[in-house]
Amino acid sequence: MNWHNLERASCFEVIQALNKPIEWLAIINHIAELLSFTKNKPNWFVIMEQPSANKGAFEIANSVLTGFRLQSYVARGHPQWLAQLFANESVKIHEHIS
Repeated sequence: MNWHNLERASCFEVIQALNKPIEWLAIINHIAELLSFTKNKPNWFVIMEQPSANKGAFEIANSVLTGFRLQSYVARGHPQWLAQLFANESVKIHEHIS
């Protein structure tokens, strides 16, 4: 995907454009490929979460951008340097469910 001309659009604006593309014609060409994934999926939606809602994923994404950690964490599980963070998040989830 070629996103270099989309530098001025925030994540929030991109999500708005995905949900209501007709109102965001200025960037429709940039989001067209993403919209193509929604074909035959009438109930799809995208929401924006605060980084604190999933701190582990935020830290992994940040490490890719700032630390050039390019290996796939999805296939391997969480990285060891975030083990305590994931353990703490797991405890919070279990406490919230109980």
